[in-house]
Amino acid sequence: MNKVLLVDDEIYILKALERLLRRAGYQVLTAENAELALQILATTPCQVVISDYRMPDMNGSALLKQINKQYPQLVCMILSGYADFNAVIDLLNAGVAFRFLQKPWDDTQLLIEVEHAFHRYKSKRAEHIRTQFLISSPEPLLEVCDRGLVLRSNSAAQQILQLSAAELMGASLAQLFPDLCQDKAERFLASEQALLVVTRKARDYEFVMQKADQEAKLIKLQLLDELPPLVDSTVNLPLVLNQTELIQEIDNLLYSEDIFAVVSLQLRDFNLMADIIGIQEAENVFETVADALLKSVAGHGRLAYLANEQFVIVFPNITSESAVHQKILDVLHHIDGRQLVRGKMIQLGFTVAYAMAPEDGRAGKAILNNVLLTSRLNSKGRLDFFMRYSASLTANRKQHLQMSEALYHAIERDEFTLVFQPKWDVATQRITGAEVLLRWFNPNFGNISPAVFIPIAEQDGQIVELGNWVLKRSFQYLAAWQRQGLPVLPLAINMSVLQLQKPDFIANTLQALHQHGIVPSLVQLEVTETAVMENLDNSTQQLAALRHAGFSLAIDDFGTGYSSLAYLTRLPVDTLKVDRSLIIDLDGNLSTQTMLQNIIRMAHDLQQKVVVEGVETAEQLHILAQLGCDQAQGFLLSKPLNESDYLELLSVNASDH
Repeated sequence: MNKVLLVDDEIYILKALERLLRRAGYQVLTAENAELALQILATTPCQVVISDYRMPDMNGSALLKQINKQYPQLVCMILSGYADFNAVIDLLNAGVAFRFLQKPWDDTQLLIEVEHAFHRYKSKRAEHIRTQFLISSPEPLLEVCDRGLVLRSNSAAQQILQLSAAELMGASLAQLFPDLCQDKAERFLASEQALLVVTRKARDYEFVMQKADQEAKLIKLQLLDELPPLVDSTVNLPLVLNQTELIQEIDNLLYSEDIFAVVSLQLRDFNLMADIIGIQEAENVFETVADALLKSVAGHGRLAYLANEQFVIVFPNITSESAVHQKILDVLHHIDGRQLVRGKMIQLGFTVAYAMAPEDGRAGKAILNNVLLTSRLNSKGRLDFFMRYSASLTANRKQHLQMSEALYHAIERDEFTLVFQPKWDVATQRITGAEVLLRWFNPNFGNISPAVFIPIAEQDGQIVELGNWVLKRSFQYLAAWQRQGLPVLPLAINMSVLQLQKPDFIANTLQALHQHGIVPSLVQLEVTETAVMENLDNSTQQLAALRHAGFSLAIDDFGTGYSSLAYLTRLPVDTLKVDRSLIIDLDGNLSTQTMLQNIIRMAHDLQQKVVVEGVETAEQLHILAQLGCDQAQGFLLSKPLNESDYLELLSVNASDH
């Protein structure tokens, strides 16, 4: 819902404006001074702020400047007498204030200006979202307008197109991709079509609509036919079709209206193999594989080579999926999966994907694109799994984009809630605090698991905003419990590595703590082992600064990442949280018990506590107590609880002791 914050030290003005805006359908918050306004904004998302200019302590100019610094997407307006107009000109020119509203106001005109302010907010918000995509995404992205002109690009797009940001800015898609006429480009941008294949300098690119709004669209580029220098320069495959010939072959079969199959075989980990055995030897292995594939399909189909060690086979006259599977098995049978090279045994593996025509496409490019999409989605799948293209794959891709878009608006739509999973002292059975967990309910998608939306947020750039919201909301809970005289135990809050890398993260977090009257010792910040190891030196410095500020620190998901534990001696952390995957067979596996005992001993030697997650049986808890584990959490002890249930459990646990 559209929210307006009104700030004025004259109560009768606040009441009059509140009545006017509520009747117009806005949700209205009021503050009688600047300090109260900042407190409201720290806990409640708003889109528009209307402030008086003349106020005691902090005037409207100082307030709006601070709001603009902390919440740059908010749209602020000054409401004051005309005598103050000259004083606010600098605010208007600097973009700090969007409009000057004159007292006394005309109701109709004021509502028009407020409506314009919300349009401005949506525009700024959309631009912020696109900017986050451009900054955070490793994929090549072009931001274009409805007419197909490039507005901005990220470095990955500049690299893949071999053009600078200046060269791309203002260029049309039709200029960049000559086979894409202006009309076709505009139809693609205006439609909900998810994919489009275009050509530039004899290379095919896949367009994927990453994000679309009224002002601009983000298009992701996927290069489909880039040949590795290794293969391009040395491998001679005269009897193998290239991409253009392959598409023509598929189109010819489609014209005959026969049922046939298109199969992708991509050799896995070729670059790693080249690193192990050397480039020349890897070339020899590749040529051996290509020769074996040629012999295996002779008389049964046509073989093509595209790029990145990806072969495609067209099998005509295939009437069933079981027949396709048998053909694939026959082909793979001709390839010796184990190669002895320079005394090293190399294991070859293929990612296999296929499509049935004409059911899975009505044009050569479309079928090939569908097979390549399926191959990418199956790139980490089992070697013995042959994935067929399904329209649902494209639907899932579209759903990912829709969910990503919904994430950007979920905070202002109050779709997130927090729950608390208690942590228990293993020896005393007392609650020592809780881990804060994020939950999301979206009207279109329903309840969405964090295992689904957190990776999307990390990939598409929303994770920093989500993380900051969780911190501030947690501080709000702690402050409320303190005011009510309730038990206040530390909260453990998950922190993204992207948050940790922000230079102003520590200062902003401390400021938020101060606003809520919370001491840092009531907060434990958790960061995953993998995230820390992405940049160990930088992480060590940031964690040291956080610990110096008074926060407790924990390594989350310990045991899922790195086999070398030497890095622990460098990290200024207080707690290791052992991942649940390490204790699944704790009660029946002596090796697991020994491993966990060594982890606990090592942590205690480093003056660190150990928390074990995912405790589900009494026997697991008993063994953890014997091993000297400090704390535990899991469904045996308590599931994640809402605020009231958590406070009730704290009360019961305190009375039992």
